This record gives sequence, C-alpha cells and structure tokens, in this order.
Amino acid sequence: MEEGQYRVEKGEEGLEGGEKGLERKEEGLEGGEKGLKKGEDGLEGGKGGIERGEEGLEGVEEGLERGEEGLEGVEKELERGEEGLEGGEKGLQRVEEDRPKRV
Repeated sequence: MEEGQYRVEKGEEGLEGGEKGLERKEEGLEGGEKGLKKGEDGLEGGKGGIERGEEGLEGVEEGLERGEEGLEGVEKELERGEEGLEGGEKGLQRVEEDRPKRV
C-alpha cells in the first residue's frame, strides 16, 4: 500500500507541476500577444510617420518648384532692368550730343 500511495502522491505532484506549466505557458502566450499588439501598433505608427514624411517631401518639392519659378521671374526682371539702364544711358548720350555746346 505504501508504494501505491507514493505513486498517487507523485502523480498528484506531477499534475500540479503540469498545471503550473500550463499556467506559465498561458501567461507566456498572453505576453506574446501583448508584444505582437505593440509591434503592430508600432508598425502602424511607422507607416503613419512614413506617410507624413512623404507628404513633407512633396511639400518641399513644390516649394522648390515655386522657388525656381520665382528665380526665373527675378532673372527676367533683372534683364529688363539692364535693358532699361542701357536705354537710359543711350538717352543720356543723345541728350548730351544734342545739347548745344558752350564756347
């Protein structure tokens, strides 16, 4: 009888150990699920950050295009200004040439 009782006790201890092992496994699975959820949230956040970055780059590209257009406009105005100066200089020369000279 002692040996039978011993085996029963060992069997019960084994069952308790198995139950504890299952509990730990369940806790590990829950922790894994939480980690997976956090990873998914992080991935979504990363995607959102990438989208905002792409939008920002598009804005920068548009700004550069506008800046280039503005520079072209400035260059045209400078050319017109230079032409105006040349015209003014020629006009002054004519005025000086046409002015009666004093003796």
